[in-house]
Amino acid sequence: MPYGWSEFEFSSAFRPNVSGDMWRGRRRKLLLACATTILVAGCSIHPIQQEVTGVRTSDLVQYIRCESRLAIQDKAILLFRKEDQANPLIDELSVLRGRQWPSNLRAHLNGIEQVIYDRYIRPASPMIFRSI
Repeated sequence: MPYGWSEFEFSSAFRPNVSGDMWRGRRRKLLLACATTILVAGCSIHPIQQEVTGVRTSDLVQYIRCESRLAIQDKAILLFRKEDQANPLIDELSVLRGRQWPSNLRAHLNGIEQVIYDRYIRPASPMIFRSI
């Protein structure tokens, strides 16, 4: 030890300064981090569809399928009519609008009508045209 220094003076001379100001600054940062975490955590929770709209998810899916089925059937009937207005099958399909069309429908169509069927009805069949 240097001459004239007590043990306490020597150790405090080389010890980092841990004054109260430094701890207050750390406490502020910690509180700010905690407050930010709590506020941001509320943003990460997404609402459940039923709580927002009051409609069950299965009912919503059924409604979407029904609307999609009607839109696709309307488009197909419109295109069938443009192709051949005298086709009696068009009236039968119009009566079945909104319900499942016959599975052997394609066999009763001519060449261009089969193209329409393949383009609009067949791709949508697995999900939209099954029974609800």
